[in-house]
Amino acid sequence: NKSPFVVANLKVLGEDRARHWGMDMAVIETHAASAATLPDLTPIWRQVYRREAGEARDVDENLYGGFVSNNDRKVLNKLRLKSAAQLTSEMAFFEDAQLGDLLFRYRARNFPGSLSGEESQRWQQWCRHKLDEGLGGRSLAQFQQE
Repeated sequence: NKSPFVVANLKVLGEDRARHWGMDMAVIETHAASAATLPDLTPIWRQVYRREAGEARDVDENLYGGFVSNNDRKVLNKLRLKSAAQLTSEMAFFEDAQLGDLLFRYRARNFPGSLSGEESQRWQQWCRHKLDEGLGGRSLAQFQQE
């Protein structure tokens, strides 16, 4: 795993844990000393990830909008094992209403033949609106201007 491990206090890692993960404490301490001399980027990251209060997010773009509850996680795990036909006939009840929209879009993207006529119209209307308005991203016109 080449992902960085960031920790404020190296005592949390310790020699045994470092050895277990194949980490060299001398290298880690050298990197920590080097990182300590770098400027504090906290204000920049706050600005990058700042959201306006009450900012509406499309469910597809709301990755950091909250965590899935344990009950919803159980429902999602069961749904992942279902076929397109089973997803169509299955009524899923979520604590988080956004998950219902995500399930609909999952079906529309991956199993378009499973949509009813009304659902198909709803999906096509959403796609058209996404292309025309951008809905939090770039519209088709903006994309073509680039």
